[in-house]
Amino acid sequence: MILTVDYHDFSNQNQETVSEQGSIQVTNTGLDNISLTLHVDGLSTDYSSVDITKEVLAGETNTISFTVKIPHKEGNGEKNIGTIIVKNTVTNEEVKRIPLVQDTISMLELTEVEVDYINADGGRENEDLDTVNDDNFNLEEKVQVGSEISFTFKLRNLFDRDYEKDYSFIESIRLEIDADDSDIFPNDFESKYDLEDLDAREDQDITVTFIIDENADAGDYNLEFTLIGEDGKGAEYRITRELNVDINRKRDDVRITDYVLTPDTICSAESTTLHVELQNLGTRDQLYAGFVIYNKDLGINVNIKDINLDRFGRSGDKWERDFKITLPVGVKTGVHYLDLRSFANKDDLSQSEIARLTVDNCVSKNTDTADDSDSGSIGGTTDSEPNVKTTTGSTNNNTVRTVEDPYTTEDIIVAGLIVAMILVLAFIFLFIVMLIKR
Repeated sequence: MILTVDYHDFSNQNQETVSEQGSIQVTNTGLDNISLTLHVDGLSTDYSSVDITKEVLAGETNTISFTVKIPHKEGNGEKNIGTIIVKNTVTNEEVKRIPLVQDTISMLELTEVEVDYINADGGRENEDLDTVNDDNFNLEEKVQVGSEISFTFKLRNLFDRDYEKDYSFIESIRLEIDADDSDIFPNDFESKYDLEDLDAREDQDITVTFIIDENADAGDYNLEFTLIGEDGKGAEYRITRELNVDINRKRDDVRITDYVLTPDTICSAESTTLHVELQNLGTRDQLYAGFVIYNKDLGINVNIKDINLDRFGRSGDKWERDFKITLPVGVKTGVHYLDLRSFANKDDLSQSEIARLTVDNCVSKNTDTADDSDSGSIGGTTDSEPNVKTTTGSTNNNTVRTVEDPYTTEDIIVAGLIVAMILVLAFIFLFIVMLIKR
């Protein structure tokens, strides 16, 4: 016999116990009427129940109802709290014995889980899982390996606001995430999260986001979410939900698996190095993969073509390169964003990332620029370090500058002679004019 107990019934009128009703059926197979007494045996402290006596006619089946007063004591789930014993009232002969189980509803409710993910075709999906009425779920679409997946958990404290505040709050709330195969998680994945306390009828959301590991095998993964909390009476609530995720690996999928600028803050005319790693996460070889670095304001337009990558899982499925970027004098200070893009099959865009480069307003500590002969091939696929020299000015990336030298001593002497000759000619002209007037 199971009694479903809801602590939400604790309110301004019920501060000590809540009353739950149960019933059992009995059949009198004899020829005479009998009187039966129902007694609940083995109840612990603070529980109580009144014996019920009922007349059952010969050959009839009857229902005996009873009430148990239940304190705020147990956490959610089922627990045996006693035994129902039915006896013949006159002879005290036992007629029926049934275990009495208390099934307590959790006062910490996981009302919904919202899942945001990238499907097998690269589109964004959003699904709301009704975690109140169901325990197990399947996403409608397959999830792309190496993509970001986000879970938003919506929680609520179900206690009545009129119930004693010292008892109705829920504290020490934590969320635990596990999987039947941990390969789905990245190396830095956090599996446990501490949440804030909840007062009666209060809500709380928590979002957990991670990148599905690029090396995870395609196939089904079972994720388990466990929510744990404790109320003011020390009763613990534990909720577990499961989600099946089908991980998919595309045929053509070239990803930027790592990129870093060292340093990421420099001065005008200084250099930085961009380290980039590509990996083929697809199921077939890539003979014509590509990679682009672009920033219009900095004059950067690097296009690496025909990168050869083996299919995922083979030794040649990765490619990496260092790009030296030298800024021109006078480049605009502030944050500049480098557009990084990877391609499959020459021109099929696989992924876009943004690298953030900050230019400080400071005196350059290194104004040396590399000679073009040492820059290497930007468009090649060798392991040398390409030197990406940036410029400002005309669209052909050539900087035009004019330089004026100061006047020399010879220049001053020549200028003086010219002035003297002009003065002599002026005097002669005036003398001739005076003679004519006479």
